[in-house]
Amino acid sequence: MTDIDSSRCSIHKDELYKLICIECNVLLCSVCSVDHNGHIYNHIHNLKNSDDNSNVFKSRIDTLWSSVKTSNDSIKVLKNNRTKITDHFRELHNILMKQEYTLLKPIDDNINSVQKHIKDMLKELKSIVNILNQITDNKNNNSNKSSSSSSNDDNNTNISTDSYRIDNIIETINECESFDKFVDINRVSFFSYNKNENNYPQLQVNNSYTNLQLIQSFNSKYQLSNSKGIHHSPVIPSYKISISQLKMQNIKSDAEQSIYVTASESTSTSNTSTTSNNNNNNNNNNNNSSSDSSSSGSNSNVSSNNNSARYIISADRNNISLLSIGDNAESIVLDSQYTPPLSSTIAGRWTLNAIAATVSGKYVYIFGVSRSGTKYLRFSLESRVFDLAEDISGITTGEWLSVCNDPSNNGHIYIINNFDKEKAEISRYNIKSMKFEKIGKHRLSSEITNDVIKSFIYHDCLYMVTSVSNRIFKINNLPTHHKNHSVSNLDIQLPLEKYVAVTHDNQGNIYILTFKRKFLRVNVDSKQIAHLTPLSISEYCSMVYSKDGPYIYLFGGADYGNFVYTIQKDLWTPIFKDDQSKRINCGSVLI
Repeated sequence: MTDIDSSRCSIHKDELYKLICIECNVLLCSVCSVDHNGHIYNHIHNLKNSDDNSNVFKSRIDTLWSSVKTSNDSIKVLKNNRTKITDHFRELHNILMKQEYTLLKPIDDNINSVQKHIKDMLKELKSIVNILNQITDNKNNNSNKSSSSSSNDDNNTNISTDSYRIDNIIETINECESFDKFVDINRVSFFSYNKNENNYPQLQVNNSYTNLQLIQSFNSKYQLSNSKGIHHSPVIPSYKISISQLKMQNIKSDAEQSIYVTASESTSTSNTSTTSNNNNNNNNNNNNSSSDSSSSGSNSNVSSNNNSARYIISADRNNISLLSIGDNAESIVLDSQYTPPLSSTIAGRWTLNAIAATVSGKYVYIFGVSRSGTKYLRFSLESRVFDLAEDISGITTGEWLSVCNDPSNNGHIYIINNFDKEKAEISRYNIKSMKFEKIGKHRLSSEITNDVIKSFIYHDCLYMVTSVSNRIFKINNLPTHHKNHSVSNLDIQLPLEKYVAVTHDNQGNIYILTFKRKFLRVNVDSKQIAHLTPLSISEYCSMVYSKDGPYIYLFGGADYGNFVYTIQKDLWTPIFKDDQSKRINCGSVLI
């Protein structure tokens, strides 16, 4: 069949197809068109004479494009309405959190006061136990005992001062009915026997006079000869908690009635209206939020797509602060502050290295919170609430964790737990499935290495910096499943002193601030060390790197102050000077 044959009318063989009936979508010859009288046609001459065949579809294009524009405008209005609703409930949430904090603050202060009182008494009890052990040694002053004591002393010297925390010792009080049992449970940690610990006279013979000297030294140390040596229990008020169920119902009803959403069958782009009850000001402008700014005094929106705004999440002993970075690195201000579910969740927790933000910047995760260190939290930057508080399951956790993102953006956060000092257990958290999986245990050193103060991933290798043993360990090839991976110690001659703050720039440079006023830049590729201008910091603080500048932010809070370091100028500048939060041992992350 030729092209001419295929273009002939199947009914009127001598006629060619010259029209198309738009309504019936059939090809017509001039004779067939009679049967479609009154219909809309398009003639073949329109196609032949048209310079732009798109004109044939012009009407349809105009209709579809108009509908697309209208629908897109509807999305804008709907998103604006959604923002109004989330802003309103964020304000309600902030009101409740502020009231919760107000009520808990005096109780938490009382808890801290009582804990300090217990700590003081435990330190004195520890000194008494040490003296009794010393007197016993002198009674049994023979070669076998001396040899045994010497062996014990050697073992005790290997017990790091960080191998226990007195908060954990206090928790064991509830397990013990007697003081003897309490001592026995904590014998290898808090009550470990060390002759030299209290600086009492070293007794070489067994006689009553030298024992009296011990008692005299103890009395002098704790001032038992005067009233200063008496432990006065803090005055704790008696609290009565009264909850009004009627007012709770009223609050619930008021919250439900404080905002209404009504949908109308409108053909305009604004087809959803949001009404927020406000006796002082009814705002009907669709371009403005129907609720006031939050109780923190800020109404700015955090968005991962807003490149002009940068924020830092910085934790303290009870809350997290959202810090806004202004036009320059020095203009950093408190945007807002948030208290996690159950305000005591992160109280006293060491979150120094346990905070990570997702690559998208939508969420911030805090691992190892709660008194037992077995929970994790998720904070949403979009809604500004803690939307997740779950147990850490399937992996070993503890008080000191180090976490880092996988820069390849495959949805994992790596967790390093140096719980047994010599070996680091590496795990990872799947952001999508919210599951934890073990990767493996790795021996870092035959020595007591203490804690991994910073971990990061660079060129598909996992790096770990230890605080006390002053080493940088590297695991080649990013570990992805459970097996023993090759661990190497980078041969870099680092100063043998405690590291108090560490960060990295994702380009192979590690910045280390030491206890003895040294600030170093260590390159893991060239293994070169540069000495920079230091700060005087003696406790663990968080440092975060920002490529804008580039800068390094250090948060010491009320104890040491907050600073920004301009790398190109080798200069520290104080920032956020009115900060009263306790940020020692607490982490920060740039978002």
